[in-house]
Amino acid sequence: MSLYWIAAAILVTIFTFVTDIKLGLYLYPPLVNLVFFTFFSISLLHPPTVIERIARHHRPEMPLKAVIYTRRVTQAWCIFFLINGGISVMSLSYSEEWWVLYNGFITYILIGLMLAGEYLIRIKVIGSGND
Repeated sequence: MSLYWIAAAILVTIFTFVTDIKLGLYLYPPLVNLVFFTFFSISLLHPPTVIERIARHHRPEMPLKAVIYTRRVTQAWCIFFLINGGISVMSLSYSEEWWVLYNGFITYILIGLMLAGEYLIRIKVIGSGND
């Protein structure tokens, strides 16, 4: 799968240099959010969810409450990707500086906050996994 991302990035870069049109670069953040939203959403319809698969690498035997929790986390990420992708699209109508600030900095802060918040909630809900 990572080869597809590399190929897509190379094609967008070549397109941008050849045509001098930055649209491909500007659309990359919303498209990444759309791809992740789709991937996570499909896993909700066809379990195990993305988050459950990741969790089972660390803890193959999971109690039911952990499986339910991973489903909720997957839903939360779907909402995050929708909102973040929407803001990425909206940022296209603002200055290039604003677009760079949001898509190149703020979005990564938000991802970090989601990860940290989820970790703290997980410890409270299902424990640290070290038992």
